[in-house]
Amino acid sequence: RQGWWCGSWRAGESEERLAGGHVRVVADQDLDHASLIGQVAATVRDAVEGLHDLDQAHRLPGLDPLALDPLAEALQRLDPSCRPQLAAMIRLLGRTGNSRAAPALVAVLRHPDTTIRAAAAAALGHVPSTDAMGPLVLALSDEDAAVRAAAAGSLRAMPSAALLPALSLRWREPSPVDRGALLLLIGHALGADDLAPELRAAHLPRLVDAASRGPWRTRAAAVRALGTAVT
Repeated sequence: RQGWWCGSWRAGESEERLAGGHVRVVADQDLDHASLIGQVAATVRDAVEGLHDLDQAHRLPGLDPLALDPLAEALQRLDPSCRPQLAAMIRLLGRTGNSRAAPALVAVLRHPDTTIRAAAAAALGHVPSTDAMGPLVLALSDEDAAVRAAAAGSLRAMPSAALLPALSLRWREPSPVDRGALLLLIGHALGADDLAPELRAAHLPRLVDAASRGPWRTRAAAVRALGTAVT
């Protein structure tokens, strides 16, 4: 199916047009699903037409939960070249804090534009979904440093008990990965106050082993991770 065209930019349009009440009115109308998707997408398009760079998108108000599913579908249908609109929609989905936004955000992790991938990786840190954990761990191997940093930041927001197995699985895989970043995340997870002692005891030896052998950068990361894990 075809994506929606970005439309022309109208300088001066206010991002506040996407206030919760505005989207709620759209979502409450008695419309079929296709019409609702179109109207939500048009609302988002109008709301971000005045944005001049991606960093302004975080100033958009929150999204009403009733419009979440149509907006997630609209995100997947928007023309991939519409970078400002995509970034604004990604950040809006993240700001809902709703796990239903996770599949759409995970899909955008494969976008060809590194800025969009980084925005999706960052937004997933605000969405409580363990389904995003695996894709975020894979994003630690992204070619772009900003995407890797955003993925690491979002993984730090994940529950430690669920994060540790995912990190350990990635550690054992032969495909290229930033082992230093993995070790730092393992150290962060092991340092969680609510982590069960048996989980800490099971994973701590990996850090000790990594600190004693391998490339110096990996050893240095392991030492830093140990400092986080045992304090």
